[in-house]
Amino acid sequence: MTTVPQQSTVDQRKFWRYLIRHRAFYIMLLPGIVFFLLFKYVPLMGSFIAFQDYNIFKGYGGSEWVGLKWFHQFITYPNFGPLMKNMLIRRCSLSYIASS
Repeated sequence: MTTVPQQSTVDQRKFWRYLIRHRAFYIMLLPGIVFFLLFKYVPLMGSFIAFQDYNIFKGYGGSEWVGLKWFHQFITYPNFGPLMKNMLIRRCSLSYIASS
């Protein structure tokens, strides 16, 4: 009686055979993947500092979590309206100049 290999074992062998056969393609993909991870994904991990009372000595994990405290403080700031207006005017004018 012959034993039939399990389907997952056969699929794994096919997968590894395919990877080895097309290794040049995957080697060419590596610089793009590394670039994407370093310059697009890693900076996103630091964005949660905005939700912490960040302390450089405690680091990311040790700093106190304050949620939307800093956003609330900025929005309730007395000069928030003029700041937002000036930012929008400058942004729109720069977009118009860049598109001309």
